[in-house]
Amino acid sequence: MARARLHLLGILEMQRHPLAAAHLPDLQQTRSAAPVIAAMQATLRALPALMSAAYSARIHQRLLEALPLEHQSALKDDAYAQTEPQAI
Repeated sequence: MARARLHLLGILEMQRHPLAAAHLPDLQQTRSAAPVIAAMQATLRALPALMSAAYSARIHQRLLEALPLEHQSALKDDAYAQTEPQAI
């Protein structure tokens, strides 16, 4: 789980966008599984507003590869492929 969280943190840190900065604290401050997954879900929903849909989809795929099997189902939702970001 830490590897996936750190990967997503790195992606957000490279984005110079207020929406990316708004998601950083949640990912940085959470440690237990449920809050980390919730923060990842919120961030994945916001990614299409920060980058191309194709790049966003690749990030989603890398997170699935990095997550332990027991947590992958929480991030396999097709909603992350949407083009409209969710409000935070």
